Amino acid sequence: MKKGQVYEATVERVDFPGKGIARTEEGPVTVKNCLPGQKIKLSVSKVRNGRAEGRLLEVMEKSPLETGQPCSHFGLCGGCTYLSLPYEEQLRVKEGQVKRLLDACLDRQKADWRWEGIKGSPAAYGYRNKMEFSFGDEVKDGPLALGMHKRGSFYDVVTVEDCRIVDEDYRLILKTVLEYFSEPHDFIQTDAFSWRSDGKGGQGLEEDGRRPGGLRYYHRLRHEGYLRHLLVRKAAGTGEILVALVTTSQDPWGNVASGAEISHRPGIMPGEGASDAAVSPFGTEGRAAVSDEPGNLHGEGLSGDALPGGAEGFRESVGNGGDASFGSPESRLIEGFRERLLDLERNGRLKGRFAGILHIVNDSLADVVQSDRTDVLYGQDFFYEELLGLRFKVSLFSFFQTNTHGAEVLYETAREYIGELGSSRADRAPDKVVYDLYSGTGTIAQLLASVAGKVIGVEIVEEAVLAARKNAEMNGLENCEFIAGDVLKVLDTIEEKPDFIVLDPPRDGIHPKALQRILSYGVERILYISCKPTSLVRDLEVFLERGYVVERAVCVDQFPWTANIEVVCVLSRRELDADAEIGMETEVC
Repeated sequence: MKKGQVYEATVERVDFPGKGIARTEEGPVTVKNCLPGQKIKLSVSKVRNGRAEGRLLEVMEKSPLETGQPCSHFGLCGGCTYLSLPYEEQLRVKEGQVKRLLDACLDRQKADWRWEGIKGSPAAYGYRNKMEFSFGDEVKDGPLALGMHKRGSFYDVVTVEDCRIVDEDYRLILKTVLEYFSEPHDFIQTDAFSWRSDGKGGQGLEEDGRRPGGLRYYHRLRHEGYLRHLLVRKAAGTGEILVALVTTSQDPWGNVASGAEISHRPGIMPGEGASDAAVSPFGTEGRAAVSDEPGNLHGEGLSGDALPGGAEGFRESVGNGGDASFGSPESRLIEGFRERLLDLERNGRLKGRFAGILHIVNDSLADVVQSDRTDVLYGQDFFYEELLGLRFKVSLFSFFQTNTHGAEVLYETAREYIGELGSSRADRAPDKVVYDLYSGTGTIAQLLASVAGKVIGVEIVEEAVLAARKNAEMNGLENCEFIAGDVLKVLDTIEEKPDFIVLDPPRDGIHPKALQRILSYGVERILYISCKPTSLVRDLEVFLERGYVVERAVCVDQFPWTANIEVVCVLSRRELDADAEIGMETEVC
């Protein structure tokens, strides 16, 4: 088998994460983006150590397992993998993937272990409580798009207004925002260009290559443009919705201002240049943004009642006698965005209700969502979610499981696996110390508070730790402590030693040095929750070498139709002897 050769083959199975194993006359080839039972045409892209990888050229015949696709974007959008399969079949595929990985890893474990299959999501569709949409275009110089990246593309964006993994509120918000920013805005009057009405809903290009109204999305290579992302979060328990528009601090229409105009840009103090901190025309929350490409924002005042604190409050936010110009084109643009969304609620078109509408300025060169400045346009910058009888305050960037009802299955499973922790007290009151490592916003820690004497959570994201502390206080839990910092470094500072450890690491698993430190406690039992099975089996190899065995394991489908899956397993410590020792091989299963 050589690179560049083309074969026809049938996909025998799909391994995690979405790697199809296609059987050719000359051996198996690993190919992405295919399904079990499909007949495909592939081109060999790599051959190394007897293993071949290929690129999918064509699906020649559908799999007998495929029964349709409820989303018109499937195959084009890069979000879903198994959407054309029945849900029960998808569960079988994912269960098989994890079981094969664990079997290969645990074949050296002499103690029996129990495989408990897979638990499906309570809702297969409309389950996501968070989406991060990107602005762009589907084809070069095409109409403005808002949605997900096209499969296999870093630049092209597919408008996913028919997406099935979110509910109708998400689809309505996406459609409304895209329509708003695609249409011409009649308050724009500049010498650099003029917009025209082309009778196509504002989708055509101007003679100079600009879209109607001149609005530009952020180009990832040139680092130019205004519109970047739209973030939407919705609480499954309360129905509260948080929406954030993410833009750069560049001028929305790409105008280059003169020095005199820069000094009168809203948020820029007279006499200051583009490298100085900008103050939002909608408030002063968050840290200031730095504008590398100042725009030509000028005009008359925005009405005082449209601003938090009124016009006087806005003047005070500028400070030092700053001469902010009210009613600039950008201010009116953002105000219109807010009002267009609020109209959905006023007109009864939303099932949920807005808790907050935000404008985030992000000038990072990387294609990540972060905040250089956050302006609250309406309401607040958080909402409340309910999970297993507890209430959680969730901000825009807080980590929270993206499938609320699926998270209840996951955490109930974790609590069942942990069982009773026991007590050394005469009155049998809980007194055990539990470490919740990689604790996020402290969901697991708070669920364990009732059966533990104390729960100590460690999380590297400081915002998540602050949220965890507030959530524990709100839920009346006094035996939870949350520490911000790297697990490896923080463990050496904690005086209380653990009786039980919960591990819920990020996708890449546990750092080897941190894992050795965790193992040094020698606790009798450990619960490991993994969102990436290949990372889990790598870490399990180390646990096996140090005398631990897996007692039981189960999958929980938190992410229907995608390639991702959660795994929960509980380990117990066994004393090593000459016969039971599992060697110190460095092989990673």
